[in-house]
Amino acid sequence: MVQPLYPPGEGPEHNLEAERQTLAACILNPEQLRDVELTTADFFGEKNRIIWRELQYLAAEGIPVDSLHLRDRLVQVGKLAFVTDDYLLDVMDTIPVQPPVDILKRCTRQRTLRQLGQRLSAAAASGDDAAAETAVREAAAALEARAKRIPTWELRSTADIFAPLPPVSWRVRGLQICPGRPCILGGYGASAKTLSSQQLALAVASGTAVWGFFDVPEPMNVVHLDYEQGYHATALRYQRLAHGHRIEPHSLSDRLRLGVFPRVYLDQLHAYDAYAKLVDGVQLVILDALRGAAPSSDENDSSIRACIDNLTRVSEATGCAFVMLHHARKQQKDVAADDKEMLRGSAGIFDGAGAVYVLRAQKDPNEPRQVKQTKPAAEAAGRPVEPFQLDVMDVPAPGDPTAGVRVLYKPMPLPDHVGAAIEKSRLKLERLHELIQRQPGETKSSLHRLFGGSRNELFDMLIELHRRGVVRTETDGQADRIHPTSTNQKRLDGT
Repeated sequence: MVQPLYPPGEGPEHNLEAERQTLAACILNPEQLRDVELTTADFFGEKNRIIWRELQYLAAEGIPVDSLHLRDRLVQVGKLAFVTDDYLLDVMDTIPVQPPVDILKRCTRQRTLRQLGQRLSAAAASGDDAAAETAVREAAAALEARAKRIPTWELRSTADIFAPLPPVSWRVRGLQICPGRPCILGGYGASAKTLSSQQLALAVASGTAVWGFFDVPEPMNVVHLDYEQGYHATALRYQRLAHGHRIEPHSLSDRLRLGVFPRVYLDQLHAYDAYAKLVDGVQLVILDALRGAAPSSDENDSSIRACIDNLTRVSEATGCAFVMLHHARKQQKDVAADDKEMLRGSAGIFDGAGAVYVLRAQKDPNEPRQVKQTKPAAEAAGRPVEPFQLDVMDVPAPGDPTAGVRVLYKPMPLPDHVGAAIEKSRLKLERLHELIQRQPGETKSSLHRLFGGSRNELFDMLIELHRRGVVRTETDGQADRIHPTSTNQKRLDGT
C-alpha cells in the first residue's frame, strides 16, 4: 500500500492569502507585474491563476491594469461567472504588501516535488520501472529548471484565442508599422536609410505626415537608439530635417529622445528587461542598426533570430513599435537578386521581422531612392505597400545652401511601354466618346460597325464611359441606344 505524502484532507502546499496579496499589490501598482518573476503556475488557487493570467495580458496589450478593466476582461473571456464579483472584491479588499514572491515560489517548488514524488512512489509500488525512470528524470529536470530559473510554458485557452481582439494600434498605417514584430528598413550604404528613418521619427513625434505622404494619427513619443553614427552627425541631421520640413523644435515638446552608442545590446542576457524599461511610455523606437545592437552575434548564423525575437517580446509586452535598420547585401553583377534575400545575414532576420522595406540608391546620387516592400506585416489586411520613391533634396537658407534637407515621397514612374499602352487606351476612349456625341442614339452593334476593333473591347469602353457618367442608355422598345449625357460636345477631360 502506498503511503500518502500528506495527511488526508490536507491539500498540496499553498498560501492563498499570499496569492491575494500579490494580486492586490500588482493591481494597485501595475509596474510590479514586470518586476515580480512569477508565472501562472505559481498560483495554486484557480481563481487566482485566472486573475493573474488576465492581468498579464492586460499589461501586454497596453490596456490599463485596474479592477474595472480586469472585470471587463474576465467578462470578455467568459471567466467572470467562475471568479465572481464577490471574489474580486475580496482581492481588492486585501491589504496590499510587497508581493511575497519567495512564499509563492517555495509553495510551487514543494507542490512540484510532491507531485513527482507521488508518481515515483506509485510507480515503484506497482513495479512499473519505465514510469519510475520517467518520474526520476522529470524530478531532476524540475530541480535543474528551478536552479537555472528556466521559465515554464504559458498556454492560452481556446476561449482566449477566440475572444474579441483589440484593434491594431497603428503607428504609421500606410507603412504597416505597429507593435509586434519589428519593421526592418534595409539598404546599402548611401541609400539614405538612416536619413529617411530620422525623418520618420521626426514626423511621428510631431504628428505630421511621414515623408510628406503617410499619415500619422497623432504626435507620439519616439526614441532613437543610435549604435552607428554618433551624437553630432545624428543631431545635425535632425536639425536639418526639422528646417527642411518646417517643424519647429518647440512643437515636439520632449517627444523625441536620442540614445547614442547605448551600452545595452540585444544579445545580452538581460536585454529584454533593459529594453522593456527603456520603452515604457514610448510608442516608437528607431534602432540603427542591427549590427551595432548585437555586436557579439554573427548575423550570418540563425541564432541572430533571437535578437529579433527579443524586440518582438518587448513590443508585445509594452505596446512599443520598433523600426530597425539593417544593411543589404551587395548585389552581384549580372545576377538577378531575389527581393526576399536582399537583407544581409541569416534568413532568420527576414523571418523574424514584420514589414520589410529595401531602399536602393541610383547611380546618380541626385536621383530618388527606390523603396520596395519585400514583406508585408502580418497585422495588415489587403495588398502590400506599392513600390515608391524617396526624393532627398537640400533646402537652402540665407547664406547656407544646405541648411535643411527634405525627404519626400514620390510615386514610381510607369515603364515606357505601360505609359504608352495607357495613353493608347485613353485616346481610343476619347474617340468613342466623340463618336457618340456626333451620332447619338446608336445601338451597341451599330457603334461596333462604325468604330471597328474588338466587340468585347468596345463593350468594355462603353462600361467605362457609363461609369464616368458621360453617356447613358435609353430603350425605345426595340433596342438599347447610347446617348451622351450632355448635348454640348466636350472631351472626357471636361474641355
